[in-house]
Amino acid sequence: MKNEISHKFYLKDNNSKMPTSIDYRIYVNGKIFKRSIGCTIIPELWDKDTQRPIIDKKLITEYKSQIPTINDQFKNINTRIANVCQTTDGYFYSCRSSIIPFDMKELSERLNKAIFESDTSIPKKTKIIAKIEETKEVHFIYDYAVRFVNQMINGTKLIRTGKSAKNRYSDNTIKGYKTFLRNFKEFENSKKSKEFENSKERRYKWSDLDQNLYDDLMQFSNGKDFKPNYSGKLIKILKVIAEDAANHKLLDKQIFRNAEFKTIRESVTNIYLNQHELLKIQNLDLSNKPKAWQKARDIFLIQCYTTLRIGDAIRIDMNNIHDTDHGKRIRINSQKTKSDIIVPVHAKVLDLLISNGGKSPKLAEQVVNRHIKEIGKLAGISEVIEQKETKGGESKTVKKYKYELITTHTGRRSAATNMYKSGIKPIDIMAMTGHSSEAVFLKYICHDKEEKANSAADNQFFK
Repeated sequence: MKNEISHKFYLKDNNSKMPTSIDYRIYVNGKIFKRSIGCTIIPELWDKDTQRPIIDKKLITEYKSQIPTINDQFKNINTRIANVCQTTDGYFYSCRSSIIPFDMKELSERLNKAIFESDTSIPKKTKIIAKIEETKEVHFIYDYAVRFVNQMINGTKLIRTGKSAKNRYSDNTIKGYKTFLRNFKEFENSKKSKEFENSKERRYKWSDLDQNLYDDLMQFSNGKDFKPNYSGKLIKILKVIAEDAANHKLLDKQIFRNAEFKTIRESVTNIYLNQHELLKIQNLDLSNKPKAWQKARDIFLIQCYTTLRIGDAIRIDMNNIHDTDHGKRIRINSQKTKSDIIVPVHAKVLDLLISNGGKSPKLAEQVVNRHIKEIGKLAGISEVIEQKETKGGESKTVKKYKYELITTHTGRRSAATNMYKSGIKPIDIMAMTGHSSEAVFLKYICHDKEEKANSAADNQFFK
């Protein structure tokens, strides 16, 4: 069996004036497998070289009046092609690792089950965050914020600064802003105004944005037992929206730019898992646990050997693995930063992908976070960690078991920290994590005072 499969996608009739079928073909061990992928396209909109729908924006625009849903159709075709390749590669690598013959009939059954007979083979359009009913009362903070969020949703409001400038806001960012709306509305409801005697709420205008509003909002946050970093996030979002309102000349005074109108932040105790702890998780017998536990562990371990965020870790499959003169590489476009990430392939990652049919398992982040704590506890990662915790404006020192602090972010941080401690240059790790500043990156590394002292002790200065 050869080392890889060459996927071929082509049109049934290149000369058709009407949409024609997109067909799929592969050769394995001298045998041919071919079938339609269940999608059609007008030949002029198909790129023979890339074997995908065209990306020519001008031509797409010309067809848009004729095919209003052309962008969605292209997205569905590309998703279908990716699913076909992923399922085929998964079966291929499974056969290779198990040293069993590649069977065309078995491949056909797998494709039918996973894609062609499945309601989820071409996923429904990503769930759009529901648009909030808005008014024209932009002088009210809440109403303006609603309009701001709706513009984020429909793409007319783009990121203004940083590496992601001019890109659309991610769904996760939008969700954060929607949470701000809910909390700000609850904050208004908790206040009563003489100006609105028949209303149960206080309607804040931009002219009300002052230190008193800031103090009241912080008091509200403390009353809700919000942690400082979340309270700070509410203020940060309010300042972003206020900046936009100021650009539209809705604010006479701009106190939100003053130092007193600060975005509070509290340092948190970050942990990482060392190689020994990762091995304990890896070797843990989960055969008597629900399948979700195994999936959670595999996703977490993929993060621990790649530095990938969970949103990227669950997207990788064998199509992201590429051979180079220096070994295999993972290549993926980051979901968050929209930049390309290249990571050397750890043997464990390859094993995890192959054992999952050539792709990473799929599981919601909150589910992984819940199960990885349970797995950590079962693996005996029970060191007691002491940390400062602030809730409702009150600080206290609490002790927690290490497994209670494990999250998906721990996986990414563990990868970076273990690489750093293994002697990989920070600049090389930063290329994988996406950090642009070495100072920020070094804060990301978990290296406590004891470890720093031990590292320094090995220097010739102390000999």
